[in-house]
Amino acid sequence: MKKIIFDTDIGCDIDDALCLTYLLQRTDCELLGITTVSGQVQLRAELASAICMDKGRDIPIYKGAAEPLMSGKTAEFPQQSQRLRQWPHRWDFPQTHAVEFMRQTIYKYPGQVTLLATGPLTNVALLFCIYPECISMLQGLYIMGGKYLGQKQLEWNLKFDPHAAQIVFDADTLLVAAGLDATLSFCMSAQDYADRFRGSQPYLACLAEDWYREIKTPIYFHDPLATTLIFRPDAGKLLRGRAGMRPSPNAEVSEYSFFCPDPNGPHLICAEPDIEAFSDDFFGTLGVEDTRLTVLG
Repeated sequence: MKKIIFDTDIGCDIDDALCLTYLLQRTDCELLGITTVSGQVQLRAELASAICMDKGRDIPIYKGAAEPLMSGKTAEFPQQSQRLRQWPHRWDFPQTHAVEFMRQTIYKYPGQVTLLATGPLTNVALLFCIYPECISMLQGLYIMGGKYLGQKQLEWNLKFDPHAAQIVFDADTLLVAAGLDATLSFCMSAQDYADRFRGSQPYLACLAEDWYREIKTPIYFHDPLATTLIFRPDAGKLLRGRAGMRPSPNAEVSEYSFFCPDPNGPHLICAEPDIEAFSDDFFGTLGVEDTRLTVLG
């Protein structure tokens, strides 16, 4: 059993909701808790609760940092939360901060907890700064964030809180990152997604409608790839080295992520996905058949 804490900015792109459903349906996953980050953390917690209730699960949920550590960026509103009036969900969450919940859980299971972060890294950075002993007590840290190879490109999670990202990269812990290098290499059309999920996962099909109403693009499986790598390391080609953040030459643009190969480095980045391994595991767990992924570039 993999003991997981899921740190998420659920509520905008559909991929966080996909990940939560995947974790809830895995028989080898012990989901110890969910923590929310970035912007409307209360609404994000309520949405996570609604998905858990839909699956008949009672998972502890804790609200975390709403603002980045230093910059004044504004998080996107979680438009999927507008569906909450349609579905049963909790609203009365513990007053314990997400970071304190992380600390307590890591102390309870030293060396056993995997932290999965699919949003800005603010909560994780606060954990590492306030409780640095937790760094060595994690089994591993998996993130969706950044772009590390080839042409530089900003990615939302790290762009929203670059200072938090640098703190996390500087920590001496095993970190596995799925960045845009890998996640932008395959996608699914909105129509194919609706057709495949409407029968087996109507909840996810419904949430996706809100995303497509705002963003007219195919669905990219950013967070799902990072999540799948926890259970299927063969779902992507991993390179070892050290990742970090560098200032952009454009003063109006945030820092870029970078990667330096190093056989002794603490970080692994997904250079390219194994789309067949990913598809078999992720969609198989969700019970979605006949997936049609478009391979790009």
